Amino acid sequence: MIIPQKLQNVLARLGNVRQQRDGSWLAHCPAHDDHEPSLHITLQNERVLLHCFAGCSLQAICNALNIEPKHLFLCEEPASHQHPEGEGLTLQAFAKAKHLEAELLRQAQVTQGMYQGKPAVLLKYRDAEGDLQAIRYRVTLAGDRFRWQKGAEPRQLAYGEWWLPQWREKGRREIVLVEGESDALTLWQMGVPALGIAGANSLSEYHAELLAGFKVVVWQEPDSGGATFAQKASQLFQNVRLIEPPQGVKDANELWLKCVAQHGENAKAIFKQQIRELLAQAKPVEASEPQTLHETLQYIRGCKLQGVNHLYTLHELKNAPAHESSTEASLPFFGVSGIIRKGRSHLLAGKPRVGKTEALFRGGVLEWHNERILYLSEEGIEDWRVRLASFADDELPEQCHVRLCAGESRENLLAEIREGGYSVVVLDTLRGVWRLSDELHPSRVIQDVSPLIDLQRKLRFTLVVLHHERKAEGEAFSDRFAGTNALSGMFDMLLSLNQKSEGNLVLSYEGRTSQGGSLMLQWQDGNLRYVGEAETMEWRVLLQRIEAVLYRASKPLNTQEVRRELGEPLPGYRTVLNALNYLYQNQQIEREPKETKAGATYRWYITPTRRESHKATPESVAIPHLAPCEPIYMQGFLQGSSDGEPELPWWATGEGVPEGEPAFLEVSEDERA
Repeated sequence: MIIPQKLQNVLARLGNVRQQRDGSWLAHCPAHDDHEPSLHITLQNERVLLHCFAGCSLQAICNALNIEPKHLFLCEEPASHQHPEGEGLTLQAFAKAKHLEAELLRQAQVTQGMYQGKPAVLLKYRDAEGDLQAIRYRVTLAGDRFRWQKGAEPRQLAYGEWWLPQWREKGRREIVLVEGESDALTLWQMGVPALGIAGANSLSEYHAELLAGFKVVVWQEPDSGGATFAQKASQLFQNVRLIEPPQGVKDANELWLKCVAQHGENAKAIFKQQIRELLAQAKPVEASEPQTLHETLQYIRGCKLQGVNHLYTLHELKNAPAHESSTEASLPFFGVSGIIRKGRSHLLAGKPRVGKTEALFRGGVLEWHNERILYLSEEGIEDWRVRLASFADDELPEQCHVRLCAGESRENLLAEIREGGYSVVVLDTLRGVWRLSDELHPSRVIQDVSPLIDLQRKLRFTLVVLHHERKAEGEAFSDRFAGTNALSGMFDMLLSLNQKSEGNLVLSYEGRTSQGGSLMLQWQDGNLRYVGEAETMEWRVLLQRIEAVLYRASKPLNTQEVRRELGEPLPGYRTVLNALNYLYQNQQIEREPKETKAGATYRWYITPTRRESHKATPESVAIPHLAPCEPIYMQGFLQGSSDGEPELPWWATGEGVPEGEPAFLEVSEDERA
C-alpha cells in the first residue's frame, strides 16, 4: 500500500511520529511546546486533516510547518475549485462520454479530483481488504489520458480487486479480464464480474495469485496490445478463454456505446445478451510453443537410481539398508545444512517479488556443483541472461540444465524428469509451470500434483517447488501457503520467505523430519547473505534498540514508556520486559527499585557513569535499520448502512437488483461446485 506523497511530506516535518492502530498518526504539535504528542493526523476525503488537542489552529500549525492549507489536499487544489471549460476532465464529462450512471460511480468510489491544477477523474485501486493501493488520474478522454500516483506499481494492482470476496461468497466463479477501468465499470453496470488491468504489459503473477480458483475469460482487443494481453494470460492462468469482440468494436465500453446509440431504452437488455453470447463463444487459448535452454549450463553425469518395492514388513523396513542418498543427508542452503534434504520434497513460498527465485538460486543452486540439476522455469531467455550476467563462469554449476517451459504439458515435463537422471529438480513456479486446474479444490490439487510427488518418491531425487503465500496468514505454519492445505500436506519440508525490513529477509522452515528454524538473510553489496539465526538476530536488535531509547531518555522510564518509545516494529510488552531484565541482569542498565518486588513498577535507566564511559549520545548509538510503519488503513471506502455493515451495490452481490436492471448472468451448478 502507498502513503500519498502529500501525507509523507507532512509527516516528515513532524517530530515523534507514531502510527495508531486505526491507521491515524500522533506527533508533537509544532505550533506549541509539546512534550506529549497532541497533534492528530488522518486522511479523509482526499485531504490530510490536522487536529491539535491543545487547541492550536490549523493556520498556526501550517505556519509552523511552513506550508499552506492548500498543500494538505492530495490533489493540487480542492475539487470545488472551478476551471475554464475544456481544461482537464470532469467526472460529469467522463460519465457522459462513457454512459456510466452516477450511482455506479459512487459505489465504485470514482470521484472528482485535480491533477496539476486541472480537473481529473480519480480512479482508486484498493485491495481485497479495501485498503487504498494507488490512484490513477484520468486527465482527458483522448490522447495521453492517464497519470499514475507516484510510487504506483501497475503489475501489483487490479481495478475491482475489492469486490473479489463478495463475488466468491456469491458463487461467482468466472471473471472477465479487461484492459482498463472504463471497461470494468461498464461490465459492472450490467452485473458482470470483471477486473480491469492497467494495460497489456501490467498482467503478472500477482493477478494469477489473486484469481486462484476463478475461471478467467480475457477480452482480447483487436490490436497488438490485445495479442500481448491474451498471450500473457495464457501463461498465467489455467484453461483461459478469449472473447473476440464483434467486427469494428474494440472494447466493452465501445460495444455498450454502440448499443446505446442504436437501441436507446432497450440498450441494457441487448448489451447483456451480447455479452452472454460472447462468453458462450469464448475460445480456449492455444499455448505457445515451448522453448528449451539446455545451452545455459551443461554437463552430463550418470545417476544410478534404485527401483522401489511396494510392500514391506515392519522388520524389513527397520533393517533396510540406508540409501546412498540418505534422507538424513542434506544440500547446503546459504551454507546451512538440514534445510534442503536430499531425496525429499520441499515447498518454498513467499509473497510476489519477495525474492524466492534469487534466494534459491544464490543460496542453493550456485552451491550444488556436484548435483545434476533440472531447473524448470516460467521465465524467458532475457530474464535468465540478466540474472546470470553478474556471475563469473566458474561460479555457475555445469551440471545445471534450465528448461523454459511456460505452457508446456505436464506429461512432457514428467518424461524429462523420468528420463534425465537428475538428482535435483526445481520447479519455478508451481502456477507458472505446473498450472494447477484449481488450487482451492483439494481433490484437484492432489490429482494435479500427485504424479510429480509419486515420481519424486520413486526416483528419490531432491524436489524444490516455488509457490506463493496467501495474503492473510493463518495460525498454523502451513496456512501461509496459497491454496488448499492439501497442497502443503503433500511435501516433506515447508519453507517460507518473508521480508522483515528493507534489505532483510527471514527464511522459516519446518518439516516431517525437522524441528524447524529460521534464518536471517541480508542483501550486502548486491549479494544475499546468511547473517545468523533469525530469532537470535531479532533479540540482539531489540536489545540494541532498547539501549538506544534509554540513552536518549532524560529520565528513568517504566516498561510501557520504553515500549512506546521503541516505535515500529512494536514488540509485545512481555518481550520488552524480558529484554529489560536481561540487560539489567547483565549490568547493562539499572532500575529502581533495585529490589525484586511482586507487583512493583520498575523504572529503567543508564547511569551517568556508564553514559560518560561510553560517551554515548543519541547520534552515536548504533540503531539498526527499522522497517517503515505500515501505511494508513483507509476507512469508509463504502458508505455504511445503519447497522454499521458496508452497503454493497447490487452489481457486487447480485442481490436487490433494481427494477429494470438486468440481473447477474446465470451460474450453472457445476460452476458453483
